[in-house]
Amino acid sequence: MRFFTLLELKEQALRIQKRYKIQLLSAIKGRARLSSPYWKGNDLLLNDLSNYLETIDEIKSVHTTPLIGTITIQYLIPKEFPLDRILEIEKAVDAIHRKRGVLNE
Repeated sequence: MRFFTLLELKEQALRIQKRYKIQLLSAIKGRARLSSPYWKGNDLLLNDLSNYLETIDEIKSVHTTPLIGTITIQYLIPKEFPLDRILEIEKAVDAIHRKRGVLNE
C-alpha cells in the first residue's frame, strides 16, 4: 500500500479545491470549514455529501449550512493516509456532484 507524502497530499488538495471551487474558510487541528458556490442553496447536494462523508472513519462529524454553502468537518486523520483511500474518496465526491448536476463535463 502506498502512502501520500505531505507534499503529495497538499497537491491533491489543491487540485480538488480547484475542481470544486472550494475555499477553506477556517481550519484548526481536527476541524475545517469549507465553502463552494456549488453548495450554496443546494440542499440535496450537501445532504448527499454529508451522508457520504459521515461514512468515512476518519471524519467524526459533518455539519452543513445550505443557505451559505458551507460544510464543517471534524476529523482525525492518521499521519499516514493511503493513496488508494484518497482517490476513492475523490471519486465518490465527484460522483455525488455529477448526480446533482454539478461537473457535467
